[in-house]
Amino acid sequence: MAGPQTWRELLGTIISNPAERERLANELGIAKVTLTRWVNSESSPRSHYLRRLVALLPEHRDQLLAAMSRELAVFADGEGMSPALEEIPAEFYVQVLSALRSTPSVLRQHAVMQLILQQALRQLDPERLGLNVVVVQCVPAQGEQPRVRSLRELASKGTAPWPEFVGDGALFLGAESLAGYAVQVGRVHALSSVKEGWPDFIPYEYEEFEQSAVACPIIRSTYTAGCLLVTSTQSNYFAPPTDRLVQNYADLLGLCFDDSDFYPAQCIELHVMPPHKVQKEHNASFRKHVRDIFLQAAQAQLPVSSAQVERSVWQRLEEELIGSAGG
Repeated sequence: MAGPQTWRELLGTIISNPAERERLANELGIAKVTLTRWVNSESSPRSHYLRRLVALLPEHRDQLLAAMSRELAVFADGEGMSPALEEIPAEFYVQVLSALRSTPSVLRQHAVMQLILQQALRQLDPERLGLNVVVVQCVPAQGEQPRVRSLRELASKGTAPWPEFVGDGALFLGAESLAGYAVQVGRVHALSSVKEGWPDFIPYEYEEFEQSAVACPIIRSTYTAGCLLVTSTQSNYFAPPTDRLVQNYADLLGLCFDDSDFYPAQCIELHVMPPHKVQKEHNASFRKHVRDIFLQAAQAQLPVSSAQVERSVWQRLEEELIGSAGG
C-alpha cells in the first residue's frame, strides 16, 4: 500500500494518534480542530505554522519538506520560505495608489486606512485565529510648540474575540504601552508573550485573550506619525518573517498621513496614561463635547470642520487624563 503522497495526508496519518494530535495543537498554539481542517483542505496554514510543524516533527522532516515543495512551493531550498508568501501582493499596492488618487480628500485617510487594514488582517490571520490591527496616531498637545504626550487609537480591524473596529471608545496610549515604546525608540518591537515579555515595573495592560503583540512605528525620514499595533490570541505569532510583513504594512500606512502629522523625535515625550477602564469612562463624553462645540460655532456663525472639532475634543480629553494621572 502506498504511503502518504501530500503533506496533508502525512499530517492526517500523524494526528490519527490522539496524543500526537494534542501535542501538536498545544505546541502550535491552535485548536485541535484546526489541524483537522488542514488535513481536509478546509483551510491552509500560514507559512509560519508550516515551518513550526516541520520543526516539531523531525522524524518526518524530509518527507514533509519534499511534499510541501511539490504542493505549495513554500520551501525554496528545503529551508527558506518563498518570499511571495511573506510580502504584500504587488497588485494591492496598485489598489492603494488608485484609492489615494480617486478618493475625495475629506474621506481619503479613513477609506485608504480601512482598505490597508482589511488586507493586513486577511493576510496576517487567514485562519481567523484572532487578530487585531490598530493604527495609533501621535496626539499633538494644545499650544504653539509641537509636542506629543500620548498616542491615540485611530482605526482598527479585528477578528473575534476583538471587535471589528474601534469607535468613539478609542484609548490613549503612553509610555506604559508597547506602541509608546516602539514610537519612542523608533523601531519595531515584538512580544512573543505579553504576560512574560514586558518589564514588571511598567503597568502594561492587555486583554485576557491577548498572547503576543508587535508594534511598528510609522516613520517618514526621521519623523514619526504613530505606529501600527498588531495583537494575536496566539503566542509567538510575530516571529520573523511575520514581523517584517507587519513593518511593510506600517510603511504603507504612512501614505495615509499628511506631512504635518509627523513629528521629530525631540517633540515626542510620552506620559503614562491612566488605566483603560478609567479612560473608557472619561472618553464616553466625546460625542457630547463635539455636539456642544458645533452648537456654539453655529450660534456664533463660525465655520468649523468635523476634523477640527474632533481633534480639539481629543486634545481636551487627553489634557484632562494627563492631569488626573498627575502628569
